[in-house]
Amino acid sequence: MHESIKQQTLNVLSKGGRHLNIDMVFLGKGGFWLGLGQVSSSLSGLIVSVVLANVLPQETFGTYKFILSLAAIIAVPALAGLNTALIRALAQGYDGTIRAVLHRKLVWGAVAFFLGIGIGTYYALHGNTALANAVFIAAAFVPLMEIGNLYSAILVGTQQLARHARYTVVLYAIATILISGVALMTDNLYAVLLAYFGWWAAGRTFLLYLTLRTSAQKTNAVSSEALSLGTHLSIIGILDIIASHIDQLVLFHFLGPLAVARYAIAAAPVLHIVGFVQVLKPLAVTKFAGNKTPMTRASYFHKLVFSAGTLFLAALCYILIAPFLFQLLFPGYLDAVVYTQVLSIAVIGGISALNSSILVSLNATRELYLQSLASDAVQIVLIAFGAYAFGLWGVLIAFVTAKLFSLVFGTVQTSILLSKRNGTHQAPV
Repeated sequence: MHESIKQQTLNVLSKGGRHLNIDMVFLGKGGFWLGLGQVSSSLSGLIVSVVLANVLPQETFGTYKFILSLAAIIAVPALAGLNTALIRALAQGYDGTIRAVLHRKLVWGAVAFFLGIGIGTYYALHGNTALANAVFIAAAFVPLMEIGNLYSAILVGTQQLARHARYTVVLYAIATILISGVALMTDNLYAVLLAYFGWWAAGRTFLLYLTLRTSAQKTNAVSSEALSLGTHLSIIGILDIIASHIDQLVLFHFLGPLAVARYAIAAAPVLHIVGFVQVLKPLAVTKFAGNKTPMTRASYFHKLVFSAGTLFLAALCYILIAPFLFQLLFPGYLDAVVYTQVLSIAVIGGISALNSSILVSLNATRELYLQSLASDAVQIVLIAFGAYAFGLWGVLIAFVTAKLFSLVFGTVQTSILLSKRNGTHQAPV
Protein backbone atom coordinates (compact mmCIF):
# COMPACT_ATOMS: atom_id res chain seq x y z
CA MET A 1 0.00 0.00 0.00
CA HIS A 2 2.80 2.38 0.98
CA GLU A 3 4.74 1.63 -2.22
CA SER A 4 1.61 2.12 -4.30
CA ILE A 5 0.98 5.57 -2.86
CA LYS A 6 4.64 6.46 -3.33
CA GLN A 7 4.57 5.38 -6.97
CA GLN A 8 1.34 7.28 -7.64
CA THR A 9 2.90 10.41 -6.13
CA LEU A 10 5.98 10.04 -8.35
CA ASN A 11 3.75 9.58 -11.41
CA VAL A 12 1.81 12.76 -10.61
CA LEU A 13 5.02 14.73 -10.12
CA SER A 14 6.48 13.35 -13.32
CA LYS A 15 3.39 14.22 -15.41
CA GLY A 16 3.10 17.67 -13.87
CA GLY A 17 6.77 18.30 -14.48
CA ARG A 18 6.48 17.45 -18.17
CA HIS A 19 3.78 20.10 -18.58
CA LEU A 20 5.86 22.70 -16.71
CA ASN A 21 9.17 21.54 -18.22
CA ILE A 22 10.48 21.04 -14.66
CA ASP A 23 11.93 17.86 -13.17
CA MET A 24 9.35 17.68 -10.38
CA VAL A 25 10.47 14.25 -9.21
CA PHE A 26 14.02 15.46 -8.65
CA LEU A 27 12.72 18.68 -7.11
CA GLY A 28 10.28 16.78 -4.92
CA LYS A 29 12.83 14.32 -3.59
CA GLY A 30 15.72 16.72 -3.11
CA GLY A 31 13.52 19.69 -2.31
CA PHE A 32 11.83 17.77 0.49
CA TRP A 33 15.07 17.18 2.37
CA LEU A 34 16.51 20.62 1.71
CA GLY A 35 13.12 22.09 2.51
CA LEU A 36 13.06 20.22 5.81
CA GLY A 37 16.38 21.78 6.69
CA GLN A 38 15.12 25.22 5.71
CA VAL A 39 11.93 24.75 7.74
CA SER A 40 14.05 23.97 10.79
CA SER A 41 16.20 27.02 10.04
CA SER A 42 13.20 29.31 9.62
CA LEU A 43 11.43 27.92 12.67
CA SER A 44 14.59 28.31 14.74
CA GLY A 45 15.10 31.85 13.51
CA LEU A 46 11.48 32.72 14.23
CA ILE A 47 11.57 31.32 17.77
CA VAL A 48 14.87 33.03 18.58
CA SER A 49 13.61 36.32 17.12
CA VAL A 50 10.40 36.12 19.13
CA VAL A 51 12.24 35.35 22.36
CA LEU A 52 14.93 37.98 21.91
CA ALA A 53 12.50 40.66 20.68
CA ASN A 54 10.28 40.12 23.72
CA VAL A 55 12.88 39.69 26.48
CA LEU A 56 15.78 41.91 25.41
CA PRO A 57 15.62 45.72 25.58
CA GLN A 58 15.16 47.05 22.06
CA GLU A 59 18.54 48.78 22.17
CA THR A 60 20.27 45.52 23.13
CA PHE A 61 18.39 43.60 20.44
CA GLY A 62 19.34 46.20 17.82
CA THR A 63 23.01 46.01 18.82
CA TYR A 64 22.86 42.20 18.68
CA LYS A 65 21.52 42.33 15.11
CA PHE A 66 24.19 44.87 14.17
CA ILE A 67 26.96 42.56 15.43
CA LEU A 68 25.52 39.66 13.42
CA SER A 69 25.61 41.83 10.29
CA LEU A 70 29.16 42.92 11.07
CA ALA A 71 30.14 39.26 11.53
CA ALA A 72 29.08 38.60 7.93
CA ILE A 73 31.56 41.26 6.82
CA ILE A 74 34.29 39.70 8.97
CA ALA A 75 33.60 36.34 7.29
CA VAL A 76 34.27 37.69 3.79
CA PRO A 77 37.93 36.53 3.58
CA ALA A 78 36.86 32.95 4.45
CA LEU A 79 35.83 32.46 0.80
CA ALA A 80 32.22 31.33 1.12
CA GLY A 81 32.07 30.82 -2.65
CA LEU A 82 34.24 27.72 -2.27
CA ASN A 83 31.18 25.95 -0.82
CA THR A 84 29.19 26.39 -4.04
CA ALA A 85 32.19 25.43 -6.17
CA LEU A 86 32.65 22.29 -4.07
CA ILE A 87 29.00 21.31 -4.58
CA ARG A 88 29.52 21.62 -8.33
CA ALA A 89 32.76 19.61 -8.24
CA LEU A 90 31.23 16.82 -6.17
CA ALA A 91 28.21 16.65 -8.47
CA GLN A 92 30.66 15.99 -11.30
CA GLY A 93 32.50 13.28 -9.37
CA TYR A 94 35.61 15.19 -8.22
CA ASP A 95 35.50 14.17 -4.55
CA GLY A 96 39.24 14.76 -4.08
CA THR A 97 38.40 18.47 -4.23
CA ILE A 98 37.24 18.33 -0.60
CA ARG A 99 40.79 18.31 0.78
CA ALA A 100 41.92 21.18 -1.46
CA VAL A 101 38.93 23.33 -0.50
CA LEU A 102 39.37 22.60 3.21
CA HIS A 103 43.02 23.68 3.08
CA ARG A 104 42.12 26.91 1.28
CA LYS A 105 39.37 27.65 3.84
CA LEU A 106 41.76 27.14 6.76
CA VAL A 107 44.25 29.64 5.36
CA TRP A 108 41.71 32.33 4.60
CA GLY A 109 39.81 31.72 7.81
CA ALA A 110 42.85 33.06 9.64
CA VAL A 111 42.63 36.22 7.53
CA ALA A 112 39.00 36.62 8.60
CA PHE A 113 40.06 36.37 12.25
CA PHE A 114 42.57 39.20 11.92
CA LEU A 115 40.06 41.32 10.03
CA GLY A 116 37.66 40.98 12.97
CA ILE A 117 40.39 41.88 15.44
CA GLY A 118 41.17 44.96 13.36
CA ILE A 119 37.54 46.13 13.35
CA GLY A 120 37.22 45.55 17.09
CA THR A 121 40.42 47.51 17.70
CA TYR A 122 39.01 50.39 15.66
CA TYR A 123 35.99 50.65 17.96
CA ALA A 124 38.22 50.34 21.03
CA LEU A 125 40.48 53.16 19.87
CA HIS A 126 37.41 55.36 19.37
CA GLY A 127 36.26 54.78 22.94
CA ASN A 128 33.45 52.29 22.29
CA THR A 129 34.76 49.46 24.46
CA ALA A 130 31.41 47.67 24.73
CA LEU A 131 31.04 47.42 20.95
CA ALA A 132 34.71 46.46 20.57
CA ASN A 133 34.32 43.53 22.97
CA ALA A 134 31.25 42.33 21.08
CA VAL A 135 33.20 42.40 17.80
CA PHE A 136 36.10 40.48 19.41
CA ILE A 137 33.63 37.72 20.35
CA ALA A 138 32.45 37.49 16.75
CA ALA A 139 36.04 37.48 15.42
CA ALA A 140 37.00 34.56 17.64
CA PHE A 141 34.31 32.24 16.29
CA VAL A 142 33.50 33.35 12.73
CA PRO A 143 36.40 31.47 11.06
CA LEU A 144 35.35 28.17 12.62
CA MET A 145 31.74 28.81 11.65
CA GLU A 146 32.74 29.32 8.02
CA ILE A 147 35.10 26.35 7.85
CA GLY A 148 32.64 24.05 9.63
CA ASN A 149 29.90 24.94 7.16
CA LEU A 150 31.70 22.82 4.55
CA TYR A 151 29.76 19.86 5.98
CA SER A 152 26.68 21.20 4.22
CA ALA A 153 28.40 21.56 0.84
CA ILE A 154 29.82 18.05 1.04
CA LEU A 155 26.50 16.42 1.88
CA VAL A 156 24.54 18.37 -0.74
CA GLY A 157 27.18 17.83 -3.42
CA THR A 158 27.22 14.06 -2.80
CA GLN A 159 23.41 13.93 -2.70
CA GLN A 160 23.27 12.84 0.95
CA LEU A 161 20.25 15.07 1.38
CA ALA A 162 18.47 13.06 4.07
CA ARG A 163 21.59 13.08 6.22
CA HIS A 164 22.03 16.78 5.57
CA ALA A 165 18.47 17.39 6.76
CA ARG A 166 19.00 15.39 9.97
CA TYR A 167 22.18 17.29 10.78
CA THR A 168 20.55 20.63 10.06
CA VAL A 169 17.49 19.92 12.18
CA VAL A 170 19.62 18.93 15.18
CA LEU A 171 21.95 21.89 14.68
CA TYR A 172 19.12 24.42 14.67
CA ALA A 173 17.19 22.72 17.47
CA ILE A 174 20.13 23.01 19.85
CA ALA A 175 20.81 26.58 18.70
CA THR A 176 17.21 27.53 19.45
CA ILE A 177 17.27 26.05 22.93
CA LEU A 178 20.69 27.44 23.81
CA ILE A 179 20.33 31.01 22.51
CA SER A 180 16.75 31.39 23.76
CA GLY A 181 17.64 29.87 27.12
CA VAL A 182 20.53 32.27 27.64
CA ALA A 183 18.39 35.26 26.64
CA LEU A 184 15.65 34.21 29.08
CA MET A 185 18.20 34.01 31.89
CA THR A 186 19.99 37.27 31.18
CA ASP A 187 19.74 40.29 28.89
CA ASN A 188 23.53 40.62 28.85
CA LEU A 189 24.64 41.20 25.24
CA TYR A 190 27.94 39.36 25.64
CA ALA A 191 26.25 36.25 27.02
CA VAL A 192 23.80 36.10 24.12
CA LEU A 193 26.59 36.62 21.56
CA LEU A 194 28.73 33.90 23.16
CA ALA A 195 25.79 31.49 22.98
CA TYR A 196 25.17 32.33 19.33
CA PHE A 197 28.70 32.33 17.95
CA GLY A 198 30.01 29.63 20.28
CA TRP A 199 27.35 27.11 19.32
CA TRP A 200 27.49 27.71 15.57
CA ALA A 201 31.27 27.37 15.59
CA ALA A 202 31.29 24.21 17.71
CA GLY A 203 28.23 22.62 16.11
CA ARG A 204 29.32 23.10 12.49
CA THR A 205 32.89 22.00 13.20
CA PHE A 206 31.66 18.80 14.82
CA LEU A 207 29.36 18.05 11.89
CA LEU A 208 32.23 18.63 9.46
CA TYR A 209 34.30 16.14 11.45
CA LEU A 210 31.49 13.55 11.29
CA THR A 211 30.99 14.15 7.57
CA LEU A 212 34.66 13.78 6.72
CA ARG A 213 34.99 10.67 8.87
CA THR A 214 31.99 8.83 7.45
CA SER A 215 31.85 9.99 3.80
CA ALA A 216 33.91 7.53 1.77
CA GLN A 217 35.72 8.92 -1.26
CA LYS A 218 35.16 7.02 -4.49
CA THR A 219 38.05 8.72 -6.28
CA ASN A 220 40.80 11.21 -5.48
CA ALA A 221 40.03 13.29 -8.56
CA VAL A 222 40.38 17.03 -8.06
CA SER A 223 38.47 19.55 -10.15
CA SER A 224 41.02 21.77 -11.86
CA GLU A 225 38.63 24.72 -11.90
CA ALA A 226 36.95 24.37 -8.49
CA LEU A 227 39.37 26.56 -6.52
CA SER A 228 39.41 29.16 -9.27
CA LEU A 229 35.61 29.18 -9.55
CA GLY A 230 35.27 29.26 -5.75
CA THR A 231 37.60 32.24 -5.52
CA HIS A 232 35.70 34.04 -8.26
CA LEU A 233 32.38 33.31 -6.55
CA SER A 234 33.80 34.58 -3.26
CA ILE A 235 35.00 37.82 -4.84
CA ILE A 236 31.64 38.19 -6.54
CA GLY A 237 30.02 37.55 -3.16
CA ILE A 238 31.83 40.40 -1.40
CA LEU A 239 29.50 43.03 -2.78
CA ASP A 240 26.57 40.68 -2.19
CA ILE A 241 27.47 40.32 1.49
CA ILE A 242 27.86 44.07 1.88
CA ALA A 243 24.59 44.63 0.03
CA SER A 244 22.82 42.05 2.22
CA HIS A 245 23.89 43.72 5.46
CA ILE A 246 24.36 47.37 4.61
CA ASP A 247 20.77 48.13 5.65
CA GLN A 248 21.39 47.29 9.31
CA LEU A 249 24.93 48.69 9.26
CA VAL A 250 23.90 52.14 7.99
CA LEU A 251 20.77 52.24 10.15
CA PHE A 252 22.90 51.55 13.23
CA HIS A 253 25.33 54.36 12.43
CA PHE A 254 22.75 56.89 11.21
CA LEU A 255 19.75 56.18 13.45
CA GLY A 256 21.02 53.90 16.24
CA PRO A 257 20.12 50.43 17.56
CA LEU A 258 16.41 51.16 18.04
CA ALA A 259 15.93 51.66 14.30
CA VAL A 260 17.90 48.47 13.64
CA ALA A 261 15.62 46.55 16.01
CA ARG A 262 12.43 47.68 14.25
CA TYR A 263 13.86 47.07 10.80
CA ALA A 264 15.23 43.65 11.76
CA ILE A 265 11.85 42.51 13.09
CA ALA A 266 10.10 43.79 9.94
CA ALA A 267 12.61 42.10 7.65
CA ALA A 268 12.92 38.77 9.49
CA PRO A 269 9.76 37.02 8.17
CA VAL A 270 10.42 38.26 4.63
CA LEU A 271 14.02 37.03 4.70
CA HIS A 272 12.85 33.63 5.95
CA ILE A 273 10.54 33.32 2.94
CA VAL A 274 13.34 34.30 0.56
CA GLY A 275 15.68 31.94 2.42
CA PHE A 276 13.34 29.05 1.71
CA VAL A 277 13.71 29.82 -1.99
CA GLN A 278 17.49 30.19 -1.72
CA VAL A 279 17.84 26.77 -0.10
CA LEU A 280 16.87 25.22 -3.43
CA LYS A 281 19.86 26.88 -5.12
CA PRO A 282 22.40 24.13 -4.26
CA LEU A 283 19.92 21.53 -5.48
CA ALA A 284 19.42 23.47 -8.71
CA VAL A 285 23.18 23.81 -9.24
CA THR A 286 23.59 20.05 -8.76
CA LYS A 287 20.75 19.34 -11.21
CA PHE A 288 21.85 21.80 -13.89
CA ALA A 289 25.57 20.93 -13.62
CA GLY A 290 24.88 17.22 -13.95
CA ASN A 291 22.43 17.60 -16.85
CA LYS A 292 23.98 16.50 -20.14
CA THR A 293 21.33 18.30 -22.21
CA PRO A 294 21.80 22.10 -22.39
CA MET A 295 18.91 24.14 -21.00
CA THR A 296 16.86 25.96 -23.63
CA ARG A 297 15.28 29.41 -23.38
CA ALA A 298 11.84 27.78 -23.52
CA SER A 299 12.67 25.57 -20.55
CA TYR A 300 14.09 28.55 -18.67
CA PHE A 301 10.99 30.68 -19.17
CA HIS A 302 8.74 27.82 -18.03
CA LYS A 303 10.72 27.72 -14.79
CA LEU A 304 10.68 31.50 -14.54
CA VAL A 305 6.90 31.81 -14.87
CA PHE A 306 6.30 28.97 -12.41
CA SER A 307 8.66 30.58 -9.85
CA ALA A 308 7.19 34.08 -10.30
CA GLY A 309 3.63 32.88 -9.78
CA THR A 310 4.53 30.93 -6.67
CA LEU A 311 6.45 33.82 -5.08
CA PHE A 312 3.75 36.36 -5.93
CA LEU A 313 1.15 34.27 -4.09
CA ALA A 314 3.53 33.87 -1.14
CA ALA A 315 4.03 37.65 -0.92
CA LEU A 316 0.29 38.33 -1.15
CA CYS A 317 -0.52 35.83 1.60
CA TYR A 318 2.12 37.33 3.87
CA ILE A 319 0.81 40.88 3.39
CA LEU A 320 -2.64 39.72 4.52
CA ILE A 321 -1.51 37.82 7.62
CA ALA A 322 1.26 40.20 8.75
CA PRO A 323 -0.92 42.28 11.15
CA PHE A 324 -2.16 39.16 12.94
CA LEU A 325 1.32 37.65 12.98
CA PHE A 326 2.87 40.70 14.64
CA GLN A 327 0.02 41.01 17.14
CA LEU A 328 0.72 37.45 18.21
CA LEU A 329 4.51 37.28 18.07
CA PHE A 330 5.88 40.83 18.24
CA PRO A 331 3.39 42.92 20.26
CA GLY A 332 6.13 45.40 21.13
CA TYR A 333 6.80 46.11 17.45
CA LEU A 334 3.31 46.74 16.02
CA ASP A 335 4.55 49.94 14.39
CA ALA A 336 6.73 47.74 12.16
CA VAL A 337 3.75 45.99 10.48
CA VAL A 338 3.59 48.46 7.61
CA TYR A 339 7.35 48.12 7.18
CA THR A 340 7.17 44.35 6.79
CA GLN A 341 4.29 44.62 4.31
CA VAL A 342 6.34 46.93 2.10
CA LEU A 343 9.38 44.66 2.35
CA SER A 344 7.31 41.62 1.35
CA ILE A 345 7.28 42.88 -2.26
CA ALA A 346 10.94 41.86 -2.36
CA VAL A 347 9.93 38.19 -2.03
CA ILE A 348 9.38 38.14 -5.80
CA GLY A 349 13.07 38.90 -6.17
CA GLY A 350 13.79 35.40 -4.90
CA ILE A 351 13.65 34.34 -8.56
CA SER A 352 17.24 35.59 -8.74
CA ALA A 353 18.23 32.26 -7.17
CA LEU A 354 17.13 30.51 -10.38
CA ASN A 355 19.21 32.85 -12.53
CA SER A 356 22.36 32.52 -10.45
CA SER A 357 21.98 28.71 -10.26
CA ILE A 358 21.97 28.50 -14.04
CA LEU A 359 25.02 30.75 -14.34
CA VAL A 360 26.98 28.78 -11.73
CA SER A 361 26.13 25.46 -13.40
CA LEU A 362 27.39 26.84 -16.73
CA ASN A 363 30.55 28.22 -15.07
CA ALA A 364 29.59 31.60 -16.53
CA THR A 365 32.06 33.57 -14.43
CA ARG A 366 31.85 36.75 -16.50
CA GLU A 367 28.06 36.88 -16.29
CA LEU A 368 28.14 36.15 -12.56
CA TYR A 369 30.53 39.03 -12.02
CA LEU A 370 28.40 41.39 -14.06
CA GLN A 371 25.15 40.38 -12.38
CA SER A 372 26.62 40.67 -8.92
CA LEU A 373 28.36 43.98 -9.57
CA ALA A 374 25.28 45.58 -11.08
CA SER A 375 22.73 44.28 -8.57
CA ASP A 376 24.81 44.76 -5.44
CA ALA A 377 26.17 48.14 -6.44
CA VAL A 378 22.63 49.41 -7.03
CA GLN A 379 21.47 48.03 -3.67
CA ILE A 380 24.42 49.50 -1.75
CA VAL A 381 24.06 52.94 -3.33
CA LEU A 382 20.28 53.08 -2.96
CA ILE A 383 20.25 51.92 0.67
CA ALA A 384 23.13 54.17 1.73
CA PHE A 385 21.47 57.18 0.09
CA GLY A 386 18.03 56.19 1.36
CA ALA A 387 19.21 55.89 4.96
CA TYR A 388 21.09 59.19 4.82
CA ALA A 389 18.33 61.18 3.09
CA PHE A 390 15.08 59.57 4.27
CA GLY A 391 15.90 57.39 7.25
CA LEU A 392 14.12 54.10 7.78
CA TRP A 393 11.56 54.60 4.99
CA GLY A 394 14.37 55.34 2.59
CA VAL A 395 15.98 52.00 3.41
CA LEU A 396 12.70 50.13 2.96
CA ILE A 397 11.98 51.56 -0.48
CA ALA A 398 15.60 51.21 -1.58
CA PHE A 399 15.67 47.54 -0.55
CA VAL A 400 12.57 46.64 -2.56
CA THR A 401 13.68 48.67 -5.60
CA ALA A 402 17.10 47.03 -5.59
CA LYS A 403 15.66 43.50 -5.44
CA LEU A 404 13.31 44.15 -8.35
CA PHE A 405 16.16 45.66 -10.38
CA SER A 406 18.28 42.58 -9.67
CA LEU A 407 15.46 40.32 -10.84
CA VAL A 408 14.97 42.15 -14.14
CA PHE A 409 18.69 42.49 -14.84
CA GLY A 410 19.42 38.84 -14.03
CA THR A 411 16.52 37.57 -16.13
CA VAL A 412 17.60 39.52 -19.21
CA GLN A 413 21.20 38.44 -18.75
CA THR A 414 20.38 34.74 -18.28
CA SER A 415 18.06 34.76 -21.28
CA ILE A 416 20.77 36.26 -23.50
CA LEU A 417 23.34 33.72 -22.30
CA LEU A 418 21.02 30.78 -22.96
CA SER A 419 20.30 32.12 -26.44
CA LYS A 420 24.03 32.13 -27.20
CA ARG A 421 24.55 28.67 -25.71
CA ASN A 422 21.55 27.23 -27.51
CA GLY A 423 22.81 28.62 -30.76
CA THR A 424 26.16 26.95 -30.17
CA HIS A 425 24.81 23.60 -29.04
CA GLN A 426 21.68 23.62 -31.22
CA ALA A 427 19.68 22.23 -28.33
CA PRO A 428 16.12 21.21 -29.18
CA VAL A 429 13.21 23.12 -27.64
